[in-house]
Amino acid sequence: MRGTGTHHFAVSDVFVPEERTVRSVTAPLVETGPLYQIPRTLVFASGDAAVALGTARACLAAFIELATTKTPRAMDQLLRDQVVVQNEVGHVEAHIRSGRAFLVETVGDLWHSLTTTGTITLEQRATLRLATTHGIRLAVQAVDMIYNMSGATAAYESSPIQRHFQDVHVISQHLQARLSHYELVGRHWLGLKIDETRL
Repeated sequence: MRGTGTHHFAVSDVFVPEERTVRSVTAPLVETGPLYQIPRTLVFASGDAAVALGTARACLAAFIELATTKTPRAMDQLLRDQVVVQNEVGHVEAHIRSGRAFLVETVGDLWHSLTTTGTITLEQRATLRLATTHGIRLAVQAVDMIYNMSGATAAYESSPIQRHFQDVHVISQHLQARLSHYELVGRHWLGLKIDETRL
């Protein structure tokens, strides 16, 4: 990812002790606290959604700075003074806040359940799957809107908007952002059989 500088790497002829490896999801838990009761895929999904929404928030901040100084070619107003931009910024803010609110509420509900009863329900897992996927998708929509409002400025590598655009689109390609998750939770709420390992 451009913004974080993450990339692939490989090592060879290295010994990794078993306690430093990631165990199978069916392996017995080493730690039994509340965090470790959450299915690993949903922990990863929560992290991805938080990063995506944070990326969208940073992208909006970069755009607001740009909007106060840029007058697009063949126009006579700063971006911030254009009604269409004002409208879009309102929508972007709504996307980011609603995605974050859904995620925070869902994680809070799940955490409360784990710390009081030691269990989480399939319903809570389905809701978290939906909150994470939808949070990522709302972040992508928000960044796409910002990218479109920014014009050619956003196409340059020197633009933070370009980096945020690339990063949020990388996140959107991960397993945790699959559009098929909507179908999965929809099937669950309609009482149909589902692959519970995806929750």
